[in-house]
Amino acid sequence: MPIGAKSFATSAAKSLTQFKGTALNTGIAVLTVVLEEVLNRAVYYCPCVTPSELGDCFSTSNSINSSFKCTAEINHTYGLSYIFGPAIALFFFMAASSPRLWKTLTGCCNKDKDSRRRKDRVLWTFIEIFGRALIAPVTWVCFALLDGRYYACAVTPLPYDIGKTGHQYTSCTEVAKAVKPAYSDAYSDNRSYSQIWGWVSIASCVAFAFVIYSISRCGYPLTYYHAKYFDLYRRFEEEEFDDEMKIKAQKEAESNIRKFMSKNREKALWDRISTVFSFHRNPKNIALYSYLHEFIIEEEKNKPLLEIEAGVVETTTTVSTDGEVEDEV
Repeated sequence: MPIGAKSFATSAAKSLTQFKGTALNTGIAVLTVVLEEVLNRAVYYCPCVTPSELGDCFSTSNSINSSFKCTAEINHTYGLSYIFGPAIALFFFMAASSPRLWKTLTGCCNKDKDSRRRKDRVLWTFIEIFGRALIAPVTWVCFALLDGRYYACAVTPLPYDIGKTGHQYTSCTEVAKAVKPAYSDAYSDNRSYSQIWGWVSIASCVAFAFVIYSISRCGYPLTYYHAKYFDLYRRFEEEEFDDEMKIKAQKEAESNIRKFMSKNREKALWDRISTVFSFHRNPKNIALYSYLHEFIIEEEKNKPLLEIEAGVVETTTTVSTDGEVEDEV
């Protein structure tokens, strides 16, 4: 690799590491926009509404200021579902993808009082988690408004105009399914309004996020480099802990399997370890991770008793002063 390219790659990797959070958030936003574009091209189709379906609203159907009540219910529902439906799904998906959420929730009801975190710390953790989870859904809503088609479909009673097209279509459905559908003037105007709201939403969300982040950093208990060290330490500690857990779990599992397979076992034991396991503890409060693990612990506990019952004891032979052989246990 040329020196210049190698230097650029090193600098890029260093920048990505330094601004890992920003890069991740930007990547989430970009993927959200790509997903929206794919869905828009693949499955989006604004329903075709005919004047007969609007009834008394037809006389003002193409008015920009027409009421929501004059919009066909299916168009209204379809447009809003494309704006808010994926946003809700993305929010819960992003929240569920956060390891911190499950680290906070898992076993929280069964922890000792001394191990439970203070309510204010837990609340702040949830605010941070859900704040990060809002990146994808807010991006979706902003760019959906910027696209304009979903909002225009939701608020325009007659989105298609058969008279504007130069082709001879016999129905509104044919116009809607055309390669370049002929949209009504009200649809185009409402799409323009949606784009205005989209830019306003983007600017407002970016400004609000910047202000909130700046305020949170001002109140942070650590300075810049100390906070950077704190983040690095937590990351390396978690990585090392994961590695050690893998090694420990692998060794313990291998040891238990070797002990079980070292003897011919009865069918009842095979049936026992093949049963679906539910986590529990033994009377000594030792965590049990499987029925095989539970059986090995019981076997190790009962091993000395079994050896005594079988007469497997160590003996030493001594000679008494009168020449008689004696056995000592």
